[in-house]
Amino acid sequence: MRKTLLAILTFLLSGLLLTAAPPQKKVTVTGVVLDDIDLPIPGAAVMVRRSSRGVITDNDGQFSIEVAPHDVLIIQFLGFEDEEIKVGDQLHIVVKMRTIASALDEVTVVAYGTQRKASVIGSISTVNTELLKTGVGQVSSSLAGKMAGLVVLQRTGEPGAGADFWIRGISTFGNTANTPLVLVDGVERSLDLVDADDIASFSILKDATATALYGVRGGNGVVIVTTKRGSEAAPKVNLKVEYGATQPIKIPKMANTEQWIDFFNQVNLDAGNDAPIDDYKKELYLNSWQVNGYDSRTGYDSDLYPSVDWVKTMYKDMATTRRYNVSVSGGTKMVRYYVAGSYYFEDSILNNETDERFDASLNYRKFNFRANTDINITRSTELGLSLSTQYNIKNQPASSLSDIYTYTLLMTPIAIPTHFSDGTLSRALVGHNPWNDLNAVGYSKNYQMTAQSMISLTQHFDDFADWLQGLSANAKFSWDAWNSATIQFGIYPSIYRAIGRATEADELGEYPL
Repeated sequence: MRKTLLAILTFLLSGLLLTAAPPQKKVTVTGVVLDDIDLPIPGAAVMVRRSSRGVITDNDGQFSIEVAPHDVLIIQFLGFEDEEIKVGDQLHIVVKMRTIASALDEVTVVAYGTQRKASVIGSISTVNTELLKTGVGQVSSSLAGKMAGLVVLQRTGEPGAGADFWIRGISTFGNTANTPLVLVDGVERSLDLVDADDIASFSILKDATATALYGVRGGNGVVIVTTKRGSEAAPKVNLKVEYGATQPIKIPKMANTEQWIDFFNQVNLDAGNDAPIDDYKKELYLNSWQVNGYDSRTGYDSDLYPSVDWVKTMYKDMATTRRYNVSVSGGTKMVRYYVAGSYYFEDSILNNETDERFDASLNYRKFNFRANTDINITRSTELGLSLSTQYNIKNQPASSLSDIYTYTLLMTPIAIPTHFSDGTLSRALVGHNPWNDLNAVGYSKNYQMTAQSMISLTQHFDDFADWLQGLSANAKFSWDAWNSATIQFGIYPSIYRAIGRATEADELGEYPL
């Protein structure tokens, strides 16, 4: 019992001693804030951690603040790393701040090289290359909305279609004269021949100051693309698989069979004529979807009284895309490499029916390959070898795609069936039957092969003389080859128009058209 009382008394006395302990005395600490070359930094914030107390350095970088020995000072200034200083017994503190490396060394691609971003006076925009990997087939189609001053126009939504783009609007009239100059690794080439995963940097030079070195050809702006290259590191393998879906933003909603009949009758009544479609025929049109052909019990006839939702028949809800990419990079001090290959597939929203004779579906396939190699011949001489190929295949119906799109919207729901119940092709009253154009007239398949190569030689003169420090010379030789072939398989099928049905059944009990 005595031991317990003694322990309680000791605890209480300790608490009283702690409570009675005086707070640490505050002192006034002075100091100076310097940059990494010992110049004073005016306007730097000097704050006490976990408090609202703080001061700002004067024009000479000097400050004075009242703190306790256990306090920690936090010094902050834009473009420099934050510094933390424990006061302790110091009465005068010298703070030397370090410049943020990324802010100092950040570079941007300019004409014939790179330059520190802070030194660039022209209008240059750089696109984060991750934003270009949107799953679309062409790089040009992924540029929309990525930066100010870039106008992008997607003329068609067909698989594999690219986009037109202009920098700060159209400045010159003509077919191609108003397009920007596109340079891929310093050579004028098509942007859509580059795979988005192979792009290391993407810059756009907008005004005359930035494009002056390109003369008149750069008058509409310049797009500079550099592709990925290897580095001195262990081999690194990247594999990416993507699946996607595309669909129209909006498809016009067409009148259904009942709405169209009511409107058609009303137009004739307003013109002083009788309604062409009476209630009996209207019932036949509205119920023909329930049968395939002619039903003698009900009188419903899908051949003579069709009811077709052409938009729903011709279009799917969405199209799909698939993309596979694999790359290997690495190297040694002497040789560095980057090798990549990709496959892309995109189909369309056109709703084809299968045919054993041919495939008339609209789809696009693309294969890309790239190999970039850098070799140090000597300590100051570097050889660069680049090879890239693209092989694409576009399959589509033999008829005009614009006709298919146009006549799908022009067809009325009761004009003709897509095809007759016995498989015979139906003939449109005016123009084309879009179902025939899509499924029954053959196909066209286009093959395109592009090969691009480049040899570059760079000589650095740093070792030759002190006054040649930073000077280098670069020579490039490029060679491009392009080949295209188209296979067409066309059919001129027999098409018919139904004018009536036999009144007597044949030997099979059917009533032929």
